[in-house]
Order: sequence, then structure tokens, then C-alpha cells
Amino acid sequence: MSEFETRLSRRQCFSALAATAATVGTLGAQQPAEKNIRSITRFYVKPDRVADFPSILKEFLPVFSKAGHKVPSDWWRSETGPSEFVVVSHHAKWSELDNTGALKEVAADLAPLRARMRQCLERSERIIDLIMPECSIRSSKAEIPSVVSVTRRRIKPEHVEDYIQAVKTEIMPAMKKAEIPTSLLTRTLFGEPGPVFRRSTPVKSWAQIDEPDRLTAAMGGPAAMQKFVTRLEPWIIENENQVYSRIPELDYKGSV
Repeated sequence: MSEFETRLSRRQCFSALAATAATVGTLGAQQPAEKNIRSITRFYVKPDRVADFPSILKEFLPVFSKAGHKVPSDWWRSETGPSEFVVVSHHAKWSELDNTGALKEVAADLAPLRARMRQCLERSERIIDLIMPECSIRSSKAEIPSVVSVTRRRIKPEHVEDYIQAVKTEIMPAMKKAEIPTSLLTRTLFGEPGPVFRRSTPVKSWAQIDEPDRLTAAMGGPAAMQKFVTRLEPWIIENENQVYSRIPELDYKGSV
């Protein structure tokens, strides 16, 4: 691993500890009023079809518009890790995930597009996350960023409550003190073995990583942050840090 990659991983590791859990109750009790349900579908494209894939996706947009499909979505491309395209949508109700309704009217138009899309793929996977409002920072003026850093953490089941408490009592106050404008913290509910937590953070540019980390400063400096990280390390099974760039020409704005 290069010095740059090591520094990036360390910075993300520090910041990603703000990723937190949902209430450990039954899933049936979760009925978020806001759009806190996040659907993430990853498409792993064959190397020789990477150029074809976005052009096919563009053909979906007029069909969605024709049908009056109401669910907006935004597309991303991985800048690190395996080559992948990712589509993200947010929902207020679980029933919205049925993907029925208006799209039934254009099933004949969608069928050949989906067939061509599948020919480009090695595989795909879908994950459903739940955004944690009590542990997220949302700006009312925030726009969809052009680049995001996504950190994935899988925690040992017996330490989930310890992890939640540490984040709530130490990381969240530090994030507020640091005046971090946006940070979405989630727990994965479906699609992979848990407990898995994700943190999505806008990144202005790679150069931002060279800047002093406000969260570390708010925690009391590098030594204090490292002490906190060391305490939590035994609770973490897996770490994964990735960077994604947005593909705005593929975004679907939704029909009102």
C-alpha cells in the first residue's frame, strides 16, 4: 500500500467510526417518516462492456419519464476497488421498494433494455440500508455531491451495543463540534451478513485529504483519536474504504 493510500485509509478509518447502528428492535417497528430507506444496487460490468453500459442506461430515462415513474435515483462509478456502477434511491416507505405501479405500463419497453444491460454484467447485488437520523448530519441546503467517500464496517455482534454507545457519546459530539455539514450514517438491513455500518461523506477533491481533519481536532488531536480507534479496533471484523464519483447524466429526477 502506498503512503497516499495508507493516509487515505487512516483518515477514513478515523472518520468512519461515526458510522452507527439503528435501534436494535424488530425491523417491523422501523417506519421512517423521512426518506431514510436507502436502496443500493451494484453492477459489476464486464471490462469490454464498460463503455456500452452507460449508453444503455441513458435509454432507460425517457421510458421512466414516459411512465411517470416517481422515484428519483442517482448513479455512481467506483474510483477505487473493483470496477462497478452503483445506483442509489431513497424511500420513505417499504412499499416503494416493490417497483411496481407506473413501470408496469412500460414493461414491454423495459424488457429489451434490461436484456441488453444483463449482457454487460458479470454480476449485480442489491443492499438495503437504513439511515440513522440520530447519528446522521444532514444539511437542508445539501446537494448531491460529485464525489463521496464510503466506509463500510462490519462489527462483531457481541460488541454492537458497545459500538453504538461509543459513537453516540464520543464521535457524534465531536462531529457537531467540528461543524461537519453532511454525513449519512447507516446500518445494512438486507443484502449482506451483518451487523454492517456505512458512512457516506462528500469529498470536494482528493486534495481535501491533505487538509487537517476537523474530526480529529475536535476529538482532541491525533493522539486522542488514535486512542479511541485502538479501543474500538477489536470490535471491527472488516474495514472497507471506497471512493465513488457521480454520473449526473444518468440521474433520474423522478416524476412529480
